[in-house]
Amino acid sequence: MGWFDANEYVLIATMAENRVDDLLSSTELALERAAIADQRVVGESAHVCDARGSELGHRPV
Repeated sequence: MGWFDANEYVLIATMAENRVDDLLSSTELALERAAIADQRVVGESAHVCDARGSELGHRPV
């Protein structure tokens, strides 16, 4: 692997920053959509342990 010059470093750093920004905005949108969907739910949300055939269960405290 060769050495990076300043232009390559700036290009890579800028691309990485843009990717992180895109990821954060996607995560924020997903969280907002989930919050909106949760507000629409009338009953209690389903748990993984409620699934048929699930080996998970609530443990006594």
